Amino acid sequence: MLYAEDRIFTEWRIRLYGLGVATAYAAALAWELLGGRSVIDAAGNPACVDFCTIWVSGNFAMSSDPVRVYDYSTFATAQVNLVGPHHVNFPRTTIGIHLRFYFLLIRLL
Repeated sequence: MLYAEDRIFTEWRIRLYGLGVATAYAAALAWELLGGRSVIDAAGNPACVDFCTIWVSGNFAMSSDPVRVYDYSTFATAQVNLVGPHHVNFPRTTIGIHLRFYFLLIRLL
């Protein structure tokens, strides 16, 4: 087993694996952009709202009334105000995870 690991995880192979992943991501991005798709739609709104739920959840969790995150109408309104009328997610069970990502996003900004 150790012999196989020593052969697979050599420095040049790991660089090759990383280069392959980076090339695949660049090719996928080029494919999407050349196909007319982007992260911004024609109206100028974000088309990709992956982190919207995390951002809104974190804002509610850090507010003076964090229980509002569990009120669907309030949460949906805040999410629509952030990204427009896209699919609205309601994170009842993932608020703890979202709060950790929220702190990470705040640090990065």
